[in-house]
Amino acid sequence: MLSARAYSQSDCPSGCLVVLSALPANAATEGLRADLAQKRESKTRDLAEQLMRGVASGEIPSDTGVSAIARFYVTVQQGVSIQARDGVNHQTLESIARSAISAWDALVAASR
Repeated sequence: MLSARAYSQSDCPSGCLVVLSALPANAATEGLRADLAQKRESKTRDLAEQLMRGVASGEIPSDTGVSAIARFYVTVQQGVSIQARDGVNHQTLESIARSAISAWDALVAASR
């Protein structure tokens, strides 16, 4: 929900620069494209590491596929950024976030 709030503030550009700067690959943009792709991938790793801490503490079952779940939630967050850039309102963005949160149990079950 923090992303929904941050991406829809009226006093700054909508969305996330790292997500929205996804450039088509060509010789002139390859370095920048690779750097942005690495930044996006690091967010997935960061979330997977956070989920692994939940596994270590017993909050999340040990056989949970945290990498797949992390990728799902980062993909949703990236989509929220695109929706914000397209002008979707704050309430709708929060609804997307709530829907993603409500998918938690099914994601855990499917990833095992």
